[in-house]
Amino acid sequence: MTRMGFYSVVALAFPILIFSQATAIKTGELRQFQPLQDHPQTYEFLNQTLGNRKDTVYILSHFQPLETELITGCLTESFMRQEWEPLKAKNLPDIEIFLKSFDLAQARKTAEKNNTLGNTIRFDNLHNAILPVTDPKSHLKNQKNYLVLTRPVFNEVGDWAISYNYPVFYTEVGSSGTLKIYRKLNGTWIYYWQITLWIS
Repeated sequence: MTRMGFYSVVALAFPILIFSQATAIKTGELRQFQPLQDHPQTYEFLNQTLGNRKDTVYILSHFQPLETELITGCLTESFMRQEWEPLKAKNLPDIEIFLKSFDLAQARKTAEKNNTLGNTIRFDNLHNAILPVTDPKSHLKNQKNYLVLTRPVFNEVGDWAISYNYPVFYTEVGSSGTLKIYRKLNGTWIYYWQITLWIS
């Protein structure tokens, strides 16, 4: 094919491609090309719940996916009721308020969707006291701890959130993974309760 012939084919094909994509957008067939985004409150939540802006908080530089076993086994009403009060505790918050406000079936779907968003943490949206850990081994050798995070799961209204995270210590001490529950009141995310999933 001559160069002139090649350009002629391209010139004819290009408007067809644009038309096909425009049609696909209208019919919803091009959804896979539209970038998935974090929940609009993700970074507000992290800024309010990680530290106090005075002390440096180190977190692993990317989100970890929430494991399927945790999604299907822990984000259920039966699990929450069973583990809400493993030990007698004072000032135990009302689980009914939480369960009426948080559709856990929807939470499982949201958690699965979160796992499709990639693992990027946008540190430009976090306050300066929250710093990334890109080399965990070197970080621990420098006698500094860090946190491992998964994306928070919000209810449909956006006034409750569940966050799973765990610390990694440079000293040989035990750690634990927890589901922390927060409630948003008057624009502020307030710690509500937590459930310990494992202890090492």
